[in-house]
This record gives sequence, structure tokens and C-alpha cells, in this order.
Amino acid sequence: MKISRRHFIQSSTIAGLYYALPLQAQTNLGVVDQDQFLVQILVPGGMDVSLSLDPYIHSKYNTDQNDIFIEYRPDQILGSSSLKFGPACETLLPFINECVVINGIVMKRDVGHESLLNYIAAGSFDSAHLALESGHHLGKTNLGVLSAGQTQMGGRKVTVTPIQNLKELDRSISDLSYLDPSNSNMFGPHLNQIENLLDFNKNLTLLNESIKKARSDLQTDNVEIPIIIGSFLEGFSKSVILNLESVELDLELDTHSNHEATHLEAQTNAWNYIADIFQSFKQTEYKQGSLFDRTTFVVMSEFSRTPFLNGARGKDHNVFTNSVLIAGGKVKGNKSIGESKVIARGQNPTGQAIHIGKAFDFDLGQSVNDQGQNVGLIFPENVGKSFQTLFSDVDTFYPNLSTTKPIKGIFK
Repeated sequence: MKISRRHFIQSSTIAGLYYALPLQAQTNLGVVDQDQFLVQILVPGGMDVSLSLDPYIHSKYNTDQNDIFIEYRPDQILGSSSLKFGPACETLLPFINECVVINGIVMKRDVGHESLLNYIAAGSFDSAHLALESGHHLGKTNLGVLSAGQTQMGGRKVTVTPIQNLKELDRSISDLSYLDPSNSNMFGPHLNQIENLLDFNKNLTLLNESIKKARSDLQTDNVEIPIIIGSFLEGFSKSVILNLESVELDLELDTHSNHEATHLEAQTNAWNYIADIFQSFKQTEYKQGSLFDRTTFVVMSEFSRTPFLNGARGKDHNVFTNSVLIAGGKVKGNKSIGESKVIARGQNPTGQAIHIGKAFDFDLGQSVNDQGQNVGLIFPENVGKSFQTLFSDVDTFYPNLSTTKPIKGIFK
């Protein structure tokens, strides 16, 4: 049989994706029965947490605008007595019973956006990003960890598949029925490769159909969401790391000038996108519930912003406090853990106000005003180590953090 030019182009196209994807995916795409998933969302730029996860409650604190600039009214703070949301993340309200916020996380020192984003995402400066560490413990899948944006491997040998490689499956999948592996005379020593290529193409078609169905059912404009959901449902992956800088959002959060309204709008765009992910997972049936029930979500940014406006009416980097959102079916929701406080400019020798994390008692699981044996500040190491209870092999989860205290009371 002679292969036509059209068939040659089709074979070359699918072969290109075949070699672009990880080795495991080329031979045995798909894994059956998955109990849980993890979605790690990174919001780069430095979110002003007072607008979202750690709103400054007017009636409780000093609200001198030279100490902390607040651009919202008291009635714009929403939520419950145990968990408050600022106006930027109003769209999270429907999910409040499945959300936990950790406030008052201290980032130690300002070493730049990328390094601090990796720090909060990995729990230390040299560990794997949480999605990769989780992927290692959730078990091997053929597409491994899906990724939009760069990842920090931290020594973990985990397969990482860029979501970008899966965005145009329609163009990559071809009709390869003309390739007949029973014709050994035609392919000779290449028979094994042809059989693998056909199997790979068959499984890509299955994945593509699942993605298309998710896109149709959810009617979302966010192209990454159906890819993630389709991959999870078909067993091609169990975890994903999604850097929102890699998606089409207006996400200019590093507002050293013109902070008012500009930052609020950009941060609102980010939280709306995240709420869309939550709602899409809620709408997707999985086993006896929804995919949301089996997924743990964690949303992180590299630092907060200074409480007061600078001379350019902007807010600068603030590494003294940060906030993380954790959501999903395994979360003990509707509560915040940890606190921050504002030290007024008149109480600080530098003459500038500081927004800073409070001391935390890791045994009691609450913020305190005094010192003690198990009292300290919350660092990214504590946040990262807290995810160990999701996995059966607790002792090998972030082994370099073996002496780090986890935060209690996050998960069921």
C-alpha cells in the first residue's frame, strides 16, 4: 500500500503530538478509578488581601487612611461571623461553606515576585510546587501534572504536561485507519511504533471527546477548564498547577501606582475566573456527587501589599502578611485560620504603618497575643505541610519539612 501525501501529513501531525507528550502517555493513556484531585491556582503580582481574603473590618480596627487605605464600605464586607470576604471575591460567597482561608502568612523577606511565588507554591524555596508534590503522592498517571506556566520540580520526578499541548487536539487527531498493523510487510521493523501510534491516537480521541463534552455542558469561555475537567474525568491526570498569568485575564496586580479601583478590578477578574472553576467542578457529575467534592483547590499569591498609599497613590510589596484560600469537598469550610494586624505609623519607629501576621499557637490552632512553646508565625512551610493529611503516606510528604508544624483543622 502506498501512503498518499494527505496520509503522510496526517501521520506527521499526530506523531508530532505523540513525541511532544510525555513517554508514559504514548503507550498507555488513561488511568481508572481516582479518588481525589488537586488544583493549585497561582495569582501572580501580589494581591492586596485587604480587598479579598483578609478584609479590614472597619468597626474592629483603627481606620485612619494614612495607616490603611480602604476603598470599600463596611457593608461591602460579606460572609459569615467566622469567614469574611472583601468585595474583590464576592463571587466566592456560594462556596463559603467549603472554603478555608489562612491569614497572616509571613513571607520572611522580599526576594522578588518569581522567587516568592515559588516559595508560597512549594512551601519552601527548594521543594516541588504543591501540585507536583501531590501528583507524586496521588499516583502515576500518564499525563502527570497538567501545567499552565512554569513549574518547580524540587527533585520530584513527576511527568508534567503543558495544557497548551492539549488546546488543539482537534487539529492533532487524524483518521489513521489506513494504517493497518496486520500488514507487517508494509511496516517491517516499525510495526511496534505504528501500533503505539494507533493506540495513542485512539486515546487522544477519547480525551478530546471528553473535553468537548465538558465545553458544551459547562458553556464556559475559559478554555483551560474543560481541558482540566476532561483530563480528570478520563483518568489522564489527578492534579494541575494553573498560573493565571498564562490565561487570558486582565491581571495587572503589581500596582505601585494608581492602586485605587485598578487593583480591585484586576483582582475581581481573578476571583471571578476562580469562581467559574469552582462552579464548573460543581456542575460536573463524578461518582455519587460532583467533581468539586473530590477536588481540593488552593489559591495563592506571592505577597500582599502595603496598607497605605505611597506617593504615587500605589501600594508596594508587603511580605509581612499573605493569605491562602483552600476549598473543596475535603475542607472543613466556612472559617478563617490565623490573623493579621495593622501597626499604626505612630507606633512604629519608621513612621510607616505595617500590616503583619499575628503569632499563632499551632497546638490550639488559633492566633494569640503572647509567646509560648508552640507559638510562632505562620510561614509557607506550615501551609505546605498542612496538606499532608490528604495523603496516606504522610511521612514522605515534603520530607524536607519533617520538623515543620502543620496547621490543624483544615481538612475533614
